[in-house]
Amino acid sequence: MSENSHSPRQGMRHDMPDTDLPPREFWDELYSQRERMWSGNVNSTLERELTTVGPGTVLDLGCGEGGDVLWMAQHGWRATGIDISRVAIDRARQRAQSLGLNEKQARFLVADLHTWQSAETFDVVVSSFLQSPVPLERERILAEALQRVTSGGRFIALSHAGLPPWADYDPDFHRFPDPEQEATLLVPEGSRDTVVFAGIVQREVEGPDGQTGTIPDGLIVIDKA
Repeated sequence: MSENSHSPRQGMRHDMPDTDLPPREFWDELYSQRERMWSGNVNSTLERELTTVGPGTVLDLGCGEGGDVLWMAQHGWRATGIDISRVAIDRARQRAQSLGLNEKQARFLVADLHTWQSAETFDVVVSSFLQSPVPLERERILAEALQRVTSGGRFIALSHAGLPPWADYDPDFHRFPDPEQEATLLVPEGSRDTVVFAGIVQREVEGPDGQTGTIPDGLIVIDKA
């Protein structure tokens, strides 16, 4: 649901929408509170991972305002982004148009990943920070996403695994998945798929007041048999 450096809660704790709202309403309201929620820059960990595979078709789950999708499209990928928030997707489409990208290069869909149905498969499927303070069946969505990867393709999942030094920890909001446990669920014993990496990586981030620090991200990389 989020793209890059900052969790939605950081810097806007008092503006958090009611978490009892339906997920689509929650995310639309959250995005509507700012003209732009995320930096618009590609996540540095994702950029590094994608340099190891050639451009092809890619699906970005919970793409938000489309920063990662637009970067991929600009680097030769035929990229599709999907998000539950129409507000976020409208912004992504507008930015794609301003960059001169057509729908074959950068396509954006408004859909709930719990119910989205499609027969499409992709060379790479990406999940960047698919975490939410409202109900989200993360493990089921990731498992279904893995099945959308073509044979010989790659699945990449990033998750927040901690907070930068300047952020306050809120146990009601910050729920950090364990990448090793998730990888075991996604690729159980006997599976022909291969877990290339499952663990924690560090990423440099810049805070709301210009301060710098590092933040841990969970990273799962799976090669599809």
